[in-house]
Amino acid sequence: DLQRSLSVEPVEARPDRVSYRFAKFSLRHRSGFAATAAAIALLVGALGYALIRSRGAEPLAATTTAVSGHNETAAAPQEKSIAVLPFIDLSVKKDQEYFSDGLSEELIDHLVHSADLKVIARTSSFQFKGKNPDVRSIARTLGVTHVLEGSVRKDGQQLRITAQLVRGSDGVQLWSQIYDRNFVDIFKVQDELSEQVSQALRVALRNGQRAGNREPDVRAYNLVLEGNYFKARRTLRDVEKAVQLYQQAIDINPDYALAWARLASAYLYEEVLKGPPSEDQNRRVLDALDRAVQLDPNLVWAYYTRGGFELNVTWNWEAAHADAERMREIDPRSDLLPGAFGDLAILFGEVNRAVELYRDRVDRNPLDPNTLDSLGVALCASNRLQQCLETRLKVLHLHPEFDGVNSSIGMARLYLGQFAAALAAMQREPNEDYRLRGLAIAYSASDRPTESDAALNSLTGKFAATDAYGIAEVHAYRGEVDDALRWLDRAYRQHDAGMLYLKADPLLRNLHGDRRFQALLTRMRLTGLR
Repeated sequence: DLQRSLSVEPVEARPDRVSYRFAKFSLRHRSGFAATAAAIALLVGALGYALIRSRGAEPLAATTTAVSGHNETAAAPQEKSIAVLPFIDLSVKKDQEYFSDGLSEELIDHLVHSADLKVIARTSSFQFKGKNPDVRSIARTLGVTHVLEGSVRKDGQQLRITAQLVRGSDGVQLWSQIYDRNFVDIFKVQDELSEQVSQALRVALRNGQRAGNREPDVRAYNLVLEGNYFKARRTLRDVEKAVQLYQQAIDINPDYALAWARLASAYLYEEVLKGPPSEDQNRRVLDALDRAVQLDPNLVWAYYTRGGFELNVTWNWEAAHADAERMREIDPRSDLLPGAFGDLAILFGEVNRAVELYRDRVDRNPLDPNTLDSLGVALCASNRLQQCLETRLKVLHLHPEFDGVNSSIGMARLYLGQFAAALAAMQREPNEDYRLRGLAIAYSASDRPTESDAALNSLTGKFAATDAYGIAEVHAYRGEVDDALRWLDRAYRQHDAGMLYLKADPLLRNLHGDRRFQALLTRMRLTGLR
């Protein structure tokens, strides 16, 4: 998810479907091409359904082979690792939360450029916002040796920033500093603070880059931080507010590349919330991105957002891959890279590579449900079924509200032959589309054809216009090849986001030998080696 985690906002569990994955690349950050902000994603989470045995076949055998150096439980902390917690807003009016959040995000971005330092992504470190857990507990949960925390008091143009570096093993404060500065010096404070933290940890920082290697107008910078704050709320009203704030920043500072890139990601998110975009709406996204890249050819966020747009909207795989490569060229340590390349690996059916990439992302973003969900998809697709189930149970534990988590658990259990538990999980799924798909498959696996037919008929009657791919999966599982291919053709014509899983989807494996399926892969330009 290249940008799923481009998003630097607090995690809000959302469905990994067309309307979600579309933004995943653009908003996903801060996690693949879609995390530009945390991220939005449009791809249907259909792989979870793809892991079931076809009718009459035995359950797939679970494999337990793990990628070297990784596991699903908390590993021993890397010797030099840190989590930056959200700084607390101590302003009298309590109206500077957007600024304190933005400062924390900027510090994460500064520190991540050390080759010797593991830095936890914002999505996971911000899980502790508004809470008061023991620092030692936070360090254990995130698998880090150190925690940076602090506060911000902003009164007009005057700033007081307090920061403390704490050792995770025993909660001992190793270093602290108070910065009393004018707001116009904010960039110098960020540089100074991150440099002092790196010195305390004895790591070297590589200089980061701001748009065009120039510091933006501080008023425009403040508006961008405020826009990020509103966009993170993910309601249409708040995203529209973010668009206004980014536009105000551009009015003040027309050459502010990051403001243009953030505006593009907000436009993209707005399209997701409003429905299928028009050509004019798509054009404004691309125009803003073109302007951002023109102003700063080294702005990773712009390539991440554009890559997500190309992957999910235009289906231009070559361009999406080129943008991911450009990101790697600019910043080999960008935390957006594993998600971006992981999404491309899934697209081309390279499921073992996708597992490795998503595990790398989880290592730095262990609490993000979208990243864990992507890992679960890849694990199931590569037949590591017990690990897939454990990962999805972790999502349920951390984010029980995550859309589709019950049905995805049900599919993993079904693949393992746990039919009763699978059916129970499907019945607990509140999302009707996911629930009907899951029930149609679970009833079929349990030799209850009448109930399977009823669920499939209901699914088709209610969701034919939006989930042709899911309907095709059910038919494929039930061995109804002609119907499955007919619905896949419809999904292709509807530009269904589920088609991005076509090559990796285990549920469609019984179609691979059919010339019509191979013809569909050719139409999707998914044949041959990349």
